Amino acid sequence: MNLPLFVLAVFAALVLGPRGPVYWDSFGYVSQAVTGQVGGLALGRPLFVIVSHGIARAHLAMHGSVWTLEPLLRGFWLGVSATAAPLTHMLARRCGLSGRAAAFAGGMVALSPAMAHTGAAVLTDGPSVAMSLLAFVWGAHAAGFTGDGIEPDPRPNATFSWRYGVASGAALGAAFGLREQAIAQGLVLALLCAAAPRGRRLALAATMLAGFAIVAAAPVLFVYITQRRYLQLIVGWLHAMRRERSAHPYAWSDLRAYAAWVLALGPCAVAAAIASWTSDWRSLVERRTVLFAVAAPALLQLLLLGGYQDISYSPRYLLPALAGALAIPGAIALDRWIGLSRTRLALAGAALVLPVIVGGPLVHARERAFRTIVDGLPRELANVPHDAVIVSGQACPAIEMVRRLARTDPQSWSGRRPEWQTVCPGWGWPADIDARLDRATSEGRILVLDLRAGAWLGPRQQSARWQVERYVAQRTVAVGGGGVVVWR
Repeated sequence: MNLPLFVLAVFAALVLGPRGPVYWDSFGYVSQAVTGQVGGLALGRPLFVIVSHGIARAHLAMHGSVWTLEPLLRGFWLGVSATAAPLTHMLARRCGLSGRAAAFAGGMVALSPAMAHTGAAVLTDGPSVAMSLLAFVWGAHAAGFTGDGIEPDPRPNATFSWRYGVASGAALGAAFGLREQAIAQGLVLALLCAAAPRGRRLALAATMLAGFAIVAAAPVLFVYITQRRYLQLIVGWLHAMRRERSAHPYAWSDLRAYAAWVLALGPCAVAAAIASWTSDWRSLVERRTVLFAVAAPALLQLLLLGGYQDISYSPRYLLPALAGALAIPGAIALDRWIGLSRTRLALAGAALVLPVIVGGPLVHARERAFRTIVDGLPRELANVPHDAVIVSGQACPAIEMVRRLARTDPQSWSGRRPEWQTVCPGWGWPADIDARLDRATSEGRILVLDLRAGAWLGPRQQSARWQVERYVAQRTVAVGGGGVVVWR
């Protein structure tokens, strides 16, 4: 393990990463860590929830507070995500890169703004990428690529170890348990099997499949046995995805966001990778090498993700392609460009570091309003009636998180046991928001409408906020009269 690259990745995450939960999914993951219940995304990220729940139980057993759990989870998963940088270095060496080029590849991952910001949050993306890279490193070793990555050791079983084959599949199974989309990385292992000597391929494929099946299936089976509504959550997610595609078809704005997110992976990495893919593409697509097995699927994945339905939300969806499509190919071109020039070496280092240094203050300034809202929610919600209906934007899952934490540790909560109902933008937003809010008031519930600009992010949430603003304008008599509370 390359310790300097790990430290560099942690440094970048601390400089550029959020100081608390800002991603929609992060709030849910903190709640799930407390309850141990998986959420409604794909198969529920079962391994991620199980590990987080173990951390939460240990924290609470040592008399920790539920209100201090999120920083602990953030720190733990940051440590896992940061291993992606040294693992990229190890993989680059397996691909035949020189020591300096491999160091640049690891540095591109460590100093990727998208990776740094995502890695510093309670999210599945960074840890899943790290486990996938570990699977590639072990898979290359199992296939016999222990040297320059160009030719495997041809001697029968000379370097093949069934342990590395099982370990490689198990690592990919762990990546799948953290984030189900990691199943796409199985193509890399398949290409590594194809690149191995003929007499080794069957045993290699069998051991990889065995390791993957055991580790991928165990968390899913555990959740299926212990959580009764598990299948309902999966079916609900499938229906929600269909509704989402119908309500928000892919648009030109999504393509523009995709282009910006690619740059967020690292401007230097993108520029160097373009140079490598255009000028040295023959070496990158030379079959039966580790470089081809790693780079070709990653580039394909990066291109296909340009059409992903929710690509406009975040660059984190592109992270699985960072090492293979950009960092490793880009490091080849960058290392060649530098040559023996110390000046170019310094310029390359500055080009990698500057986006993190410059971007840190800009990102924190942009997040400040939302972070202030989230930090103040427990205090504000303590004064909200326990059965109120609360409408908010990006802060909506934070309200749900506060509700779950307060119910878990009622002694730390000053008000009554909260039974709030939340109305959130996204999959659960009502087709007729006016009717939904009128029904709440007819039931005698207090309406709390969070209309602070910082609580609603992105055009889709702003559209939902406008609907609530219109509702308030049409019912001005009720506002402030005890039935409707508006936060501005």
